[in-house]
Amino acid sequence: MIPLTATTCFLIAITFLALALILLDHLRSKKTAKNVILDDHVLPEPPGPRPWPILGSLHILGRYDVPYKAFADLVRDYDCQVIKLRMGSVPCVVVNGLENIREVLTIKGHHFDSRPNFARYHLLFGGNKENSLAFCNWSDVQKARRDMLRAHTFPRAFSARYNELNQIIGEEMDFMINHLDSLSNTNVHAKPLILHSCANVFITYLCSKNFHLEHDGFRHMVANFDKVFFEVNQGYAADFLPFLMPLHHRNMARMAHWSHEIRRFVIKNIISDRVNAWNGVVPEKDYVDCLINHVKSGSEPQMSWNTALFVMEDIIGGHTAIGNLLVKVLGFIATRPNVQKVAQEEIDSLGIAGNFVGLENRRSLPYVEAIILETIRIIASPIVPHVANQDSSIAETLGTSNINIQQNQERHLHLPQQLRAEHVHRSMDVAREIHTRQIRAKRKVTETGTLSTVRRRSEVVHGLQTRAISELRDPGHVTEELHDNAGEERGLHDPDWEPCSA
Repeated sequence: MIPLTATTCFLIAITFLALALILLDHLRSKKTAKNVILDDHVLPEPPGPRPWPILGSLHILGRYDVPYKAFADLVRDYDCQVIKLRMGSVPCVVVNGLENIREVLTIKGHHFDSRPNFARYHLLFGGNKENSLAFCNWSDVQKARRDMLRAHTFPRAFSARYNELNQIIGEEMDFMINHLDSLSNTNVHAKPLILHSCANVFITYLCSKNFHLEHDGFRHMVANFDKVFFEVNQGYAADFLPFLMPLHHRNMARMAHWSHEIRRFVIKNIISDRVNAWNGVVPEKDYVDCLINHVKSGSEPQMSWNTALFVMEDIIGGHTAIGNLLVKVLGFIATRPNVQKVAQEEIDSLGIAGNFVGLENRRSLPYVEAIILETIRIIASPIVPHVANQDSSIAETLGTSNINIQQNQERHLHLPQQLRAEHVHRSMDVAREIHTRQIRAKRKVTETGTLSTVRRRSEVVHGLQTRAISELRDPGHVTEELHDNAGEERGLHDPDWEPCSA
């Protein structure tokens, strides 16, 4: 008999354990779908492919250059708007169609307001994803954080904060243009300059601080935010196969280092002096005052300094998303002189001599706004899935508690993904129509003053917004009204235009 060493015995045991787990996983996947009664309605489970052991349905997504493109094909194969998948060890449903996505995000948003419990999210935020604004589940603390932010992130038009934000943006634009003028006939790396300006807008508005372009600490903070932003927006197989996380140890360590560098800068240059000077509730002139008052006064729900700092870093880090979006916008229009020409003509028509376009000019610049919307449409991708916090229904099918909700945005993108002049025109048409309908609805409310009319107005506006999203993301579809009344005037019948297949 061949003697068995301890190592051999260990490997045999591991092999049998793996086979047992694969068998259990296979038996679990063979369970037939059952109808479930929820609120007196019989709900079937959504259809979907039979998952493989361990991998689930990840092998299907792996066949595509962009994994999410598989969702549209699954809709066609199973002839259902809601598809059930198991991605690794994570149960998921893929929701297709704007009305069904609206059901998840709006109508039943309180059923699906949790976030995935991915290990990577915990590692990114000090071991607890609840420290994050974007990755946390809904809670009293999250509600308090959002309520404090609302007054600063959504200032009322032409209020003091709105005018202050407008002025800050104008001053940063003035600096950036003057800086570029001083570098004429010189190659300039645009992205760091744009990120610096966006970061200064955020920090000046939210924290009442401003940093010069040569400030080393600020420059490193902006670069670190950009690196973290890139990593956060990556999809990793380890999110669905947690046993792969050790392979990302070095990458997670780098991200932790970048995050600690950001924290040091925020404490030293933004928070420290304000906290030390606090001797009672102060008038809240910016978001920093809001946070300090809440933490130092012990307001409910109580929030630790660690949580408050994560909130501050989260909202400041929003500059990276805006900056990268602007880089994309510039990249798209740089190679399209026709789009540049129409945008410049629209801006020139305002007759603003010697000044920059401000927030107050937004309604007069539908084409410029449509360029931004078109860019968002092209680069939009699912980042943070929602998670069901209870058994619910989606499009008359069952969505069980703790299941991940993947929204199929890829289905609403056309191929090839290009910024095309006719799509910008179409975006502009929809934006104008929304604005016109909003004005009409508002006048109707003024005339009647009834609550039912207010509700109807809200429904009309929401319907138009849904339609706008639909038409922006499905450029093969143009409503008859826009096609008949605006086609010739706005370039939709351009003989050079070739409609792209959705």
